[in-house]
Amino acid sequence: MVSLIQILGGLALFLYGLNISREGLSLFGGEKLRKAIYSLTDKPVRGLLVGVVITLFLQSSSATSVMLVGFASSGMISLFQSIGVILGADVASTLTVQLISFRVMDYALLPVAVGFFLGFFVRHRNIRYLGRIIMGFGLLFFGIKLMSDGALPLAHSRIFMDLLQSLGENPLGGFFLAALLTALVQASAATIGLVISFSLSGAITLPAALPMILGANIGTSVTAFLAAAGSNSEGKQVAWAHFSIKLLGVLLVWPLLPELERLTVATAETLPRQIANAHTIFNLGIALLFLPFRGLIASGVKRAFPGKDQISDRFAARYLDPKASATPDLAFVNASREILRIADIVEEMLKDSLPLFFRGDLEEIERIRERDKEVNSLDHQIRLYLARVSEKAMTGKQAEKEMRLHNFASSLETMGDVVVKNILALAEKKFQKGLTFSSEGWEEIRLYHLRVSENLKAAVTAFAGGDESLIKEVLAKVRELDAEERRLKLNHIRRLHQGLKESIDTSAIHLDLLNNLQRINSEIEAGLTPYSQEPETFDMMD
Repeated sequence: MVSLIQILGGLALFLYGLNISREGLSLFGGEKLRKAIYSLTDKPVRGLLVGVVITLFLQSSSATSVMLVGFASSGMISLFQSIGVILGADVASTLTVQLISFRVMDYALLPVAVGFFLGFFVRHRNIRYLGRIIMGFGLLFFGIKLMSDGALPLAHSRIFMDLLQSLGENPLGGFFLAALLTALVQASAATIGLVISFSLSGAITLPAALPMILGANIGTSVTAFLAAAGSNSEGKQVAWAHFSIKLLGVLLVWPLLPELERLTVATAETLPRQIANAHTIFNLGIALLFLPFRGLIASGVKRAFPGKDQISDRFAARYLDPKASATPDLAFVNASREILRIADIVEEMLKDSLPLFFRGDLEEIERIRERDKEVNSLDHQIRLYLARVSEKAMTGKQAEKEMRLHNFASSLETMGDVVVKNILALAEKKFQKGLTFSSEGWEEIRLYHLRVSENLKAAVTAFAGGDESLIKEVLAKVRELDAEERRLKLNHIRRLHQGLKESIDTSAIHLDLLNNLQRINSEIEAGLTPYSQEPETFDMMD
């Protein structure tokens, strides 16, 4: 009983250390990873290397597959591109197992102490992140040591040895047991680390371990399916591609298990090293085998699992993948895409509102009001989504990015309110009273509306591209349009002094309309105003 508790405790510590190191690595280089994953995957070898690098940072091929599901759902990466990254991720995931096989866990408490010191007593942010990484690795390997120590007494247990012997005689049993365990803990390294722990105590043989290695590789693909549960068809196809590659690899290797056993025995003398090498050989082999055929694999997956998503609720967000909230940089990309969707709606509302001053189209007015409800709904969903992301530890730049997203979305939502609550009300009032603008006054309003609309388009482009030079141009245009609004008001007052009847009749509506267009212009500035102070992030142990 004590041995079982020690094994379970070691497994928990292993997973906790894996999570800490993964989070620290993401904070340390998350922005670079995000840029690499969708800019360097156009060629097979590049995609493979990107998958290797990202998985070395995240310390989990499952975490990489979750990122790929999110990227594919957002349209940032194609299924074809993702396959190379998947293969590279599977190769890199074997590194942790290799380190375990070299018995680095005998020195596990040293990195725990070093990481704790760096995380608590050093003020520099990146050093704190480095401390988190080091301590996470230490806990990971200390967990393996606990599992190994817990397995030693089990080597003398008749019941346990009979169980392991039955797994050796029933390869499918070991395969499914390892697949189930990996699916539960969502880390193939944990399952194979447990197998290595048993091998250290002599409680398992290589023939019994090989099917479990294959099972762990199948089980690790389950995480991608969990991530794809709330995503669109593109995201689901990435999950199917990951599973299909693993399944094809297992089907190819299973009849060749005796040959794989002989090969791994030739690579090392000790059983732990042989198990680690078998895991590496399998993943490296399927990467080299399938990489040239990634186009064929992508086509096959698309044919087998087609589908176009239907948005049953037009108020529903399209890009806010909940599984991506664990990765701030990816979540911010998703939120940005949803904000651009809001921007399209607000631009359309502003464009369609002006003709209503010449025709009392009640159906069009109601349609614009319905679009505003859509804006409000999407804005609310974006805020909730970003709130979930902010629960994670973030760098200063990430926190600033989150604030910019909130800021621009809030400004767009306010612009929609100005159109619906104020501009539409003025249009209805003018139509009901049968009033007419002066030709000169209307031309000034039309041109001012056009210039504000064009500046809003430029602001959306600047937001989408993060173009600081374009942002400065837009802000300069905002101030120019503020001065223009004051000039147009003076022109209107001049016409009032001239006694022009149309100007007198429509004076209140004319001035209020200019005021509201200027408010939209001001919201452009509010949405793009940069934050000069970088927010603080939580310390490692907060």
